[in-house]
Formats: sequence, C-alpha cells, structure tokens
Amino acid sequence: MHSIQYISKSLVAGGIAGCCAKTVIAPLDRIKILFQASNPHYHQYSGTFGGVFRALNQVSTKEGLWAHFKGHTATLARIFPYAALQYMSYEQFKTVCAFSFLYE
Repeated sequence: MHSIQYISKSLVAGGIAGCCAKTVIAPLDRIKILFQASNPHYHQYSGTFGGVFRALNQVSTKEGLWAHFKGHTATLARIFPYAALQYMSYEQFKTVCAFSFLYE
C-alpha cells in the first residue's frame, strides 16, 4: 500500500488528467449534445461525418470559439472527482496485485 502523500498526489494527478482530456473533447461533446437535442439550427448537419465539422464551423462562426465550451464548468466539476478516484484506485489495485503475485 502507498502512503497518504502518494495517494493524494495520485488523486490530484488523475483529476487534472481527466479535466485535460475532457477539455480537449469539449467541442465535439457540445456538437453531440446539439445533435442529440435535435437543435433545429444544427439538425441539417446530423447523420453525416462531414456534418460534424460543418457544425463545428457554424458554432465558431455564429457564436464564437468560446461557445464550444458552454456548460464545460459543470462537466469539469463532475469529471474531476471521477477521474481522480479512477486513477488512484487503479494505482492501488496495481500495487496490491503486484504484491499478491510476488508472494504466491
């Protein structure tokens, strides 16, 4: 088992990594939500691969680049603890499994 200091560093590292990953994906996630909600302004683009890129372009043109990140703060508030616990528990289980193989 690891020390409390190592566990807390793993929690923070996992949370930050999860937030970075969600931030990179945020524009595509916003387009997905617009398509799922059948937004009439973006309905014409849904159903095709190229439509995703046309919708991204339209959001940027009409609403600005920051529009891709609407609702992103709520997503980060949700993903930080989830990713932190996932990463920390993975590290702990990896250590436990390594010790169990050593002592068999």
